[in-house]
Amino acid sequence: MTTSNSWDLEKLAGVWEGRGLDRRDLLKLVGAGAGSAALLSLFTAPGGRQVAAQDSSQVSVQWRKPQTLNPIFSTAGFEQQVERAIFGSLVRMSDKLVPTSDLAADITASDDATVYTFSLQPKATFNDGTPLTSADVVFTFERALDKRVGSIWTGRLQGIKGAAEYGEQKADSVAGIEAPDDHTVVFTLSEPDGAFLAILADFCGLGILPKHVLGDVAPDQLVNQSFNLARNVGAGPHSFVTFETDQYLELKANPNFWGEKPAVESVFLRILDSEVAVAEVEKGSVDLVSISISDIERLKQNPSLTVVSIPSPSMDSISFNLDLDYF
Repeated sequence: MTTSNSWDLEKLAGVWEGRGLDRRDLLKLVGAGAGSAALLSLFTAPGGRQVAAQDSSQVSVQWRKPQTLNPIFSTAGFEQQVERAIFGSLVRMSDKLVPTSDLAADITASDDATVYTFSLQPKATFNDGTPLTSADVVFTFERALDKRVGSIWTGRLQGIKGAAEYGEQKADSVAGIEAPDDHTVVFTLSEPDGAFLAILADFCGLGILPKHVLGDVAPDQLVNQSFNLARNVGAGPHSFVTFETDQYLELKANPNFWGEKPAVESVFLRILDSEVAVAEVEKGSVDLVSISISDIERLKQNPSLTVVSIPSPSMDSISFNLDLDYF
């Protein structure tokens, strides 16, 4: 089995290009509900095909205050989507819920779905110019599995052979993760799992961390690193520039990005509550916000705004804590 990059945003592109928009006369796009997340993907996607942005240099988007921008720890979708733009991952999920290549140029799986081989993009580098290699991938997965780190990915990756032993410091390496050369990583699972790629692509994918930056940080100290909410090193299409607490995060196109140039040069993610965000988009100082159902009809009447509702591959759920006494 081999996967390829097949991200499909034709519906979004039709909305944008159908009105002949560029940055100089950009009509403000308003995403309804989960649609704003999909439109953020449009802004940060590599390549200029999806967005008519010949003169587009900057887009301003409503956002929420992040707790972290380290993919090892993030639990919120609005953080994870930005991390994908900063770090990149082996695979990412398309809007058709198909795992597609990202930092992995090619992926093959054994017939019994127990061995997955990832060939990395040969020209992939971090934004500081350091080549991205299999050592960075192995380091990232080791940190994700190490229980001292406290990563949300630990449970998701237990299907990898030797994951539990490594996580509990009973082994010096993960038996099921091998790097035969600088551009190849092989994962061996304890049991067949045809959903392994979907697991890796879930939650916007596990972003690959730079070993040359974080390799000397003790596992139990990774959560405290300034790297998690400061200008950092990644291999995605955009680079972290500035984070001003309670104000905004600025991203810029990664000058060392190995793939196609991102459609938009700069993205400002402004931390705004819903009421302020709607007021800002009506003034023209924000390009994209999420709106409530109660605001849809009113904003549709504004000729300078376009209201877009887009299905999103996400879900909401309520879980019960069965450990509480009354259960």
